[in-house]
Amino acid sequence: MRGLDYYTGLVFEVDLGTEKAVLGGGRYDSLYQEIGSVDIPSLGFAIGIERLADYLEEKKLLEIDNKIDVFFLVLAVEAYSDVLRWEEKLKRYSLTIDYNLEIRKIKTLPKIIDYYQPRMLVVLGENELKTKKILIKDCQKRQEFLVEKERVIEWIIDYLEKKNNSHRKI
Repeated sequence: MRGLDYYTGLVFEVDLGTEKAVLGGGRYDSLYQEIGSVDIPSLGFAIGIERLADYLEEKKLLEIDNKIDVFFLVLAVEAYSDVLRWEEKLKRYSLTIDYNLEIRKIKTLPKIIDYYQPRMLVVLGENELKTKKILIKDCQKRQEFLVEKERVIEWIIDYLEKKNNSHRKI
């Protein structure tokens, strides 16, 4: 329920048949007078972007594809410089890239895959940095690959192009 005590005149709410309002607002001419000693006619509104997106998606008016193409699982602080450099290169191919902002442990791998549902996961820990062999997992086919660090971007692009050749060009 919207607090009505500061509104004057017109008050509105849009609920689109959902449980909660998507948009609401009204006039609050006396509010500025009360808090700022200024007599200015005013109106305002607020919109729930996530509520609106959920409604539009439910009604099939908006399709949100929140699938991640490549997720970098960072297990060592030293790997962030590589991740940022690789992210910049991969964005040129219109890929959705994400990575964890805080250092994780390898045991979080199943949770990361379940939550983000990436097509491909790149693991960057101390071992990978030391050996310069990067672990890449195809999360859909459940396959693992060890790739030379210098070839990671080239390998990802080649792999995804082969995999998607029939329906999506990268």
